[in-house]
Amino acid sequence: MKRVFCYLNGPYLGGAERSFILQAADVRDRLGHEVRFFVPFMDREGEEEQLAAFLQENKFGPKQIHYFKYDKSLFSLSRSNPFGFIFNFPLALLGLVKTSRNIHELEKEAGASDIWWTGGNKIGFILFFLGFISSFKGQFIWHFRDYPFLGGPYRMAWKLLGFVKTFELKLIGNSFDVKKTLDQLIYPTKTITTGCLYNPVGNLKFSLKDPSAPVVIGSASMFAPWKGLHSLITFAGLYKEKLKSLGVSEFIIFGDEIYKTKGAHLGYKASLIKLQKHFFKDDSFVRLGGLQKPEVIFKEVDIFIHSSLRPEPFGRVLIEAFHSATVLISTGLGGAGELFEDGVSGHKYFSHDYEGLFKKIELAIGENRNYYLEQGKQRALDIEAQYDKQLLEIFS
Repeated sequence: MKRVFCYLNGPYLGGAERSFILQAADVRDRLGHEVRFFVPFMDREGEEEQLAAFLQENKFGPKQIHYFKYDKSLFSLSRSNPFGFIFNFPLALLGLVKTSRNIHELEKEAGASDIWWTGGNKIGFILFFLGFISSFKGQFIWHFRDYPFLGGPYRMAWKLLGFVKTFELKLIGNSFDVKKTLDQLIYPTKTITTGCLYNPVGNLKFSLKDPSAPVVIGSASMFAPWKGLHSLITFAGLYKEKLKSLGVSEFIIFGDEIYKTKGAHLGYKASLIKLQKHFFKDDSFVRLGGLQKPEVIFKEVDIFIHSSLRPEPFGRVLIEAFHSATVLISTGLGGAGELFEDGVSGHKYFSHDYEGLFKKIELAIGENRNYYLEQGKQRALDIEAQYDKQLLEIFS
């Protein structure tokens, strides 16, 4: 049995954190390793109730959860542009030292570990720094749940990976598309390798819905401009009558502002509400459904639209749609494109091609609807088998 210390990227529960916790539960239950979580906080321990509840739901109790103080300057730096990176760097460097010291003190209390496993890019830099100065002797799994920045000052930062001497470093992407980017960071060496670990889906059940009932279209994501939710509201506004003629009764956009940071995310929710009122006024054809669990979302939705405007590292909602008997329509950018075959297990459309999206919805509602659902179910089983194999390769 190995001791695996898991380090979360932030104190909030988004899709990446949900996937990480489910993966850690599999490492514990399937492989028999001891797993502990190290959770950052900025104001108070356990400040994000949803995250704490999800950890508890997956049988991680107080003895398996440790909280460490995360310097706010580091969290802000991770979402800065290159100019902000340079301006904030001195302050963040001090924050790096303080946060590393906080983690190190916690680790001394928890005892020795065999594996450090990070749940994202931000915490990875902190653990790398700590491992380097403390001569960590175990295995360090740096799990990328987003694409790493390759340009500007970040390129210089990645060169630090070449100084690994005392521990084995595995750079893991959550799709093969992310892995391809990781391969550009640094050539594999005796101490550095790259790999892929897909996200698990959880406990969603495949249950066919009543085909004669009104059709509900849905989408779900954190509220960020690159997720393309504004384009869906615009599409629904322009095609409302055509959609109703197909039997569509409602268009629900689930999600919220999950990560409390400034930058491109700031004010996006307000802009979505303004756009909704512009097109629909008192009409509730499009509504914001708020943060909901996947089982609630996919129980309501018949057709799921994944509208990302830039490459998606994985696209967890795609396999959730497969598992819950929901027809998938996606832009298929990045890692999301690995997960389905256009016209078979899902439908691909081009961003802002509203007429093309409408035609894909026509297909999804048409006579081949059950075929797409069954193909999606089979694709979900294939992805799950890949995930099981990847988990064994990385942790056994």
